[in-house]
Amino acid sequence: MAETALGLVRVATAKEVVEERERNELVGFPDLLPAKDKLAALIEDNYQKAKEYRDSEGITARLEYASQTRIGEYDEQKLAQIRAVGGSEDYARITANKCRVVAAWLTDVYIGQTEKPWVIRPSADPTLPGDLQASIDETLRMQVQQFMAQVGEPPSPELIVQTKMELERDAKEKARELARRAAEEVNKIMQSQLEEGGFYDAITDFIDDFVTYPTAILKGPVFRLRDKLVWNGNNPEVSEDVVYEFTRVDPRLIYPAPGIATPQDGYIIEVVRFGYEDLYELIGQDGYNEEAIRTTLRKARRGQLDNWLDLDVPGSDDYEDAPEKAHNDMAGMLIDCLEYYGPVFGDLLKQWNIGEDIDEDAVYDIVAWVIDGEVIKVNLNPDPLGRRPYHIASYENVPGSFWGRGLPDILRDVQGVANASIRALVNNMSLASGPQVVIDIDRLAEGEELTNLTPWRIWQVSSGYNAQSASPVMQFFQPNSNAAELLNVLNSMYQLADEFSLIPRYMAGQQPAGTVGRTASGLSMLLNAANKGLKRVVAELDVRVLEPLLRQLYTYDMMYEDLPEYAADIEIVARGAIGVMQEDTLQVRRNEFLQITANPLDSQIIGVEGRAAVLREVAKGLGMDVNDIVPDLQKIKELEQMQQLQQMQGGAPDVMQDYAGNQLGNGAPATQLLPNK
Repeated sequence: MAETALGLVRVATAKEVVEERERNELVGFPDLLPAKDKLAALIEDNYQKAKEYRDSEGITARLEYASQTRIGEYDEQKLAQIRAVGGSEDYARITANKCRVVAAWLTDVYIGQTEKPWVIRPSADPTLPGDLQASIDETLRMQVQQFMAQVGEPPSPELIVQTKMELERDAKEKARELARRAAEEVNKIMQSQLEEGGFYDAITDFIDDFVTYPTAILKGPVFRLRDKLVWNGNNPEVSEDVVYEFTRVDPRLIYPAPGIATPQDGYIIEVVRFGYEDLYELIGQDGYNEEAIRTTLRKARRGQLDNWLDLDVPGSDDYEDAPEKAHNDMAGMLIDCLEYYGPVFGDLLKQWNIGEDIDEDAVYDIVAWVIDGEVIKVNLNPDPLGRRPYHIASYENVPGSFWGRGLPDILRDVQGVANASIRALVNNMSLASGPQVVIDIDRLAEGEELTNLTPWRIWQVSSGYNAQSASPVMQFFQPNSNAAELLNVLNSMYQLADEFSLIPRYMAGQQPAGTVGRTASGLSMLLNAANKGLKRVVAELDVRVLEPLLRQLYTYDMMYEDLPEYAADIEIVARGAIGVMQEDTLQVRRNEFLQITANPLDSQIIGVEGRAAVLREVAKGLGMDVNDIVPDLQKIKELEQMQQLQQMQGGAPDVMQDYAGNQLGNGAPATQLLPNK
């Protein structure tokens, strides 16, 4: 805490203000602190609380252990203990192997399949717009009038109700078909957004975190301004475009509020890292505080941001001789920033011009970026439901906790015993690989080398040597080999790892024990049994990550994109990883169904529409546009009507001409809902 020469004006950083508040046990922030510094101090204070809680609960240590286990390294304390007794430093990478197997399996499910593990489909009961409902009422009124003109009396109430139900049924069928077309269009739009926003790269990294760390975090959709290359003839031009971005968040750089269970509770803070040039390019963009950014850049050049958050993760190395090195090596510098999602009181937001009618006493959910006491940007949470763009999942979920358990946590005991076994095995094999030698050095000739034992070597001894003496110059003995016992222990750990992780070794291609796995059907049974154990594990990805992320993207598209009519009558459902894995079997069953029902009797039962529905599902597995292969429902109905009309007229329809959209005569006859008398 610094003072001026006169001692009248106090100057303090946000961190110093927080420290003083804690020392004096103050409830609020000092009144002399500006609102922007109050906001920065609040966020930095929340970060410190979250960090201390994470450390005290052992989460930070578990994250570090998971990272080291995945790459097969001991922590510093364990390595020092091993080196104190000497011998092998080998690591039995049981956990790493299990992580690779599950990660490869899940990557194949979510990326390597033709069918995506989610479906966008029309809702079962679409909502009829007001104008369509009015049209139904008007049609009903006209038909009632027509009935009275023909019959001379009004229709019975039962007939009116029945007619209205039929009109609404037909209208809903039409709305359902429009919603289906809208769902296909929305699916294409969202698919393009996912690809452009890096979703598939992000989920690949997320899956690696999912099997490794206690909790994996996938972030998105987040609005980002990105450069886009466009072509004006043969001339490349760069334009800025807003895209939805998806990223994997390093679990070591996320700090949830103490005691929360989901990112939607309390607050959540992510440490994001800017390069010097990246931060500079934010100057002049909407919503960013230029003064705060320039102050931050000057601090960086003077070396004052040298790991200001005191992080112990890759990328947070200290800059020694900071002023010189930072000035001359800015390209390699990372500037840590706190990205905060959480509630604040309105009185901290009045000066930021982020919305009208900010109530000082109300609580608002915001997103803010803070670097060492400087708030570089503040926004209200753009999601209408206040959802944060963080989606988490754990290999083993812990109810009521943000942090679950990853494979390194589950296999920690097994991994420890396996490591001890393999070190002992290597040490024992080394000792038992040859004989040990005891030499009476007093009886060796002067200058005889003792460290080299080779075949056919001639040893020189003193004249007092007697070959028949009871104490020979050299004695040989063979250390015992305990390799078999140690291998049994190691194999037992591998078997326990299979049981604890729910991942049998034959999922990695190894031949399963026994006779069951020697046939294709037997191996299929084993894989199905393994899938049953993994269903709850992979369901975490569907329920807690995929569906919330896609629904949030759909919400933004409804708000900001030009979606087709009836786009509001669609729903997004994760189909489940296990369901995708069964797609090949379902395709075989569909083909069999088509062959069995390819006869006149079954064709009359399932109809053209039913067979077209099965053909659509079969065609999806071909990786082609289904609409190019199977006509939609409307075209099929038009074809049926034209065929009926041609049969009534005694001619054969020109199918190709009908598919082109040409009408025959005045078109298909209109349906009369009310009977004529």
